[in-house]
Amino acid sequence: MFNAGNSTQLLIGKSAAATATQALDLTTATPMVDGDIVVLDQNDAVMAAGTTYSTSPSIRVVQCSTAGGVGSVIIQSDRIDGANVISFTGKDFDASQEQIWRLGFNGVTGSVIDTGSLGQDDYVLRLTFNEDKNQWSQYSNTRIFRYEPDTTNTEEEVAASFATQISADSFSKTEVTVERLADQLSVGGGDAGITWTFTNGSKTATRSAAGVLVAGDYVRRIVIGSDAITVPVYKIASVESATSVTLDQPYQSASGTVLAPGYFTAATAATTNFGLEFTGLAQTFTVGKFKYVKVKFNITTSGFGSTNLTKAQESSRGNGEGQEISELEWFTYGFEGAVDRFSDSSPTIKADA
Repeated sequence: MFNAGNSTQLLIGKSAAATATQALDLTTATPMVDGDIVVLDQNDAVMAAGTTYSTSPSIRVVQCSTAGGVGSVIIQSDRIDGANVISFTGKDFDASQEQIWRLGFNGVTGSVIDTGSLGQDDYVLRLTFNEDKNQWSQYSNTRIFRYEPDTTNTEEEVAASFATQISADSFSKTEVTVERLADQLSVGGGDAGITWTFTNGSKTATRSAAGVLVAGDYVRRIVIGSDAITVPVYKIASVESATSVTLDQPYQSASGTVLAPGYFTAATAATTNFGLEFTGLAQTFTVGKFKYVKVKFNITTSGFGSTNLTKAQESSRGNGEGQEISELEWFTYGFEGAVDRFSDSSPTIKADA
């Protein structure tokens, strides 16, 4: 005889206002609707506000679900006997976030070149990714990038070399974005009245009409109404036509348009302090196929001298994110008899998350 101890039950409510009168009888004029959650007392009646353990020693939690398109159904938890409850832990929603590192100018201070590092054999940057998504182990993968300097190398050259190398690396570009920061404020009078369109993963940007920005100039990433030095920049490698330009690295952010993006000129770039910003990428997630993970990586350097290197933000799965709940929901179907949940022939099961 099979037995499952410590089973997990999951009920999922929608982020919506509750139905005014939540009737368990779905044939009534005001039944529960999809996503409603109610608590029943020991008599299986909707619990009244202010009810305590002394008047209802046990409760049951109930959810209305229309997942799967099969009509409303009532999902009930096992009866919860207050005398047998050992502990209860409640958690608020906490949004997930990606890991961020900054090297050199970090949006406030710093530079990618330490004057004491001039004449070094080379600059070396190592990106170490701390997960193996193929075998779900802690096996690390280290990618190594180099720049061979001379006595006249500039901030612009060092930052451009690493940005273009890393964004072209077949593995790194699936795990992180790399963008340049610059301490140069944008100047006015550029492509005024002209709309620029950027496409994620592409070096090609288009503009709605001929403009004045030329190869060597820098434009700021799409952030409407903000030309702050905390916003990354992209270098124009060449102008292909009146309406098409080529960037020196693929555009790393979300596709979009911006009117008259902030910019500064090639001449100004020669005296600008640069930095690199690395941000973890959201990974492919398919419940039961590709796990919900956040990229975790470390950066180590040599040859950079005392150049700033800071972890600006740690990655976090958050608490209560849709992917996390979808995985938990998929896992709990095992307690309902769905033993084979991995293969192509796995059963079709409802999904409220």
